[in-house]
Amino acid sequence: MELLGVDGFNSFDYQREKFVGFLSNLKIGARLGIAFASISIVFLAVGVTSLNATSKLAEAEEWNTHTYEVLGLAEGMLTSMINMETGSRGFQVSGEDKFLEPWNNGIQTFDKVWTEAKHQTSDNPTQQKRLDDIKSKNVEFTEAVKSMIQLRRDVTDGKKRRCPARS
Repeated sequence: MELLGVDGFNSFDYQREKFVGFLSNLKIGARLGIAFASISIVFLAVGVTSLNATSKLAEAEEWNTHTYEVLGLAEGMLTSMINMETGSRGFQVSGEDKFLEPWNNGIQTFDKVWTEAKHQTSDNPTQQKRLDDIKSKNVEFTEAVKSMIQLRRDVTDGKKRRCPARS
């Protein structure tokens, strides 16, 4: 059903004709002013939209960088743990202190990297809990290996034997 306006025009056509009539009665300066204002409003809208999109993109880029930094710290903790294990195995096999260098470096590096990871993820409670769990496992591992290192030192010093004597 068509909405009828004046003289059988539909409502939209009537409004358009009325607006065109209004514009044609204006002086050229007023028409140019309206055109300039309209173009300025469109450019302003495009500028605000672009600024908003750029801001969101910059924020996403910052989060992406942050994520890769945290992943790098996790890799650093893993590498430290591997070095600790490598050093402890080398010492247990040889009994020579030079093989404990990766162990000692791994302990120091792990603590430093873990502290930085805690700082970097301070806004994420889930990651904080995971880091606390990792630290707990690291402490358990460190304590177990320290006792094995001491046992190997005792064997090297002759305080204990590698294997009990068989009867």
